[in-house]
Amino acid sequence: MALLVPHVLFSCMVLILGLSASVDSVDYFRRRPPRGRPPCHCSDATLCDPIKTTPKKEIHVFSVDGPNWKDYFWDNITTVAVQEGFDPELLCHAHSKGVRVTVWGYFSVQTLFNESARNRWVEDTVNYAVNNFIDGYNIDFEFPLLTSQAPVLTAMIKQTKDAFKKALPYSVVTLDSSYSSNCTLFGRCYDYLAISKIVDYIVIMAYDELDLVGLKGMANAPLNRTRQGIDDFLRAGVSPSKLVVAVPWYGYDFTCSVLNEDDVCYYKLGGWRQQQYGNIMKLLANNSTTGRKWSKEYGSPYFDYKDMGSGETHQLWYDDPSSLALRYQLAAEKQLYGVSVYHADTLDYSTNKTAVNETKAMWDAFVREY
Repeated sequence: MALLVPHVLFSCMVLILGLSASVDSVDYFRRRPPRGRPPCHCSDATLCDPIKTTPKKEIHVFSVDGPNWKDYFWDNITTVAVQEGFDPELLCHAHSKGVRVTVWGYFSVQTLFNESARNRWVEDTVNYAVNNFIDGYNIDFEFPLLTSQAPVLTAMIKQTKDAFKKALPYSVVTLDSSYSSNCTLFGRCYDYLAISKIVDYIVIMAYDELDLVGLKGMANAPLNRTRQGIDDFLRAGVSPSKLVVAVPWYGYDFTCSVLNEDDVCYYKLGGWRQQQYGNIMKLLANNSTTGRKWSKEYGSPYFDYKDMGSGETHQLWYDDPSSLALRYQLAAEKQLYGVSVYHADTLDYSTNKTAVNETKAMWDAFVREY
């Protein structure tokens, strides 16, 4: 989530570095907030009150940063997850709409295996939430662990949950997960069943499901792979009422070293980059050499285009309202607690008429199909 690289590549990088490597530089909330809760910053002080209602279905949105939040379709959201340093006015607006605001972040493996560091992280994180009127925390821990190490993570999640409930009784604590609970895929041998009984829900990150071994262009979130991942959690005994599936509002742009007659794009290692949905729609309209194509295998659209500067051929895989509807329908079919998107800031929120229609279609599909 926080690290915008495919999960397989990221996990391999972490494994190479080793669990003992210090990654304290990526810990969130190291700075202790001042003592004493500050006054409410909202024009209406009641907007700093916690959201006390629990939605029947969760419509969860990740927000990265910037001014786009003002243009979100707030009636389509139940929870928005923000990062440290978010605009405080976002909370006022979200609460005016009855939308819960949580912060997402993570801790290092070094912190996990150091008792005093764990205690300090939990204390600082809860204090930050209290002082900023936050409704909870989304744990985005994405590091490999051995099965024998899993109980330490479970215990820390429980410690975090208990501390939040004590300080903020109406708060929620959630965990982000790779698209499958199968520990052989990413080396994340967590006890998801035990964790699911602690957290309010697990967010299945059903994206970055690329197969980097074959080095050929493919969907960001193949429907069959997403389905398999959800089934893995259910087979592990996790209740569907504790699962929220997150889908991508961004795609992958592959630079083709070879584009064969079957329209398969082979690329060199590292020959890909992420593209936000707003940019994808512009490339499709202005640069595509094929128009929108559809993969039955993956249940996702794609197209080819030429880079006007370098002359290189690209293949861009993405998801749009049609393909995302299939994933929302899958969540409904599996009776999951909710759906989520990563992330809401990839859309074009300009006043351009085409962009307005494209953005509306993405937000509408988010709730229409679930």
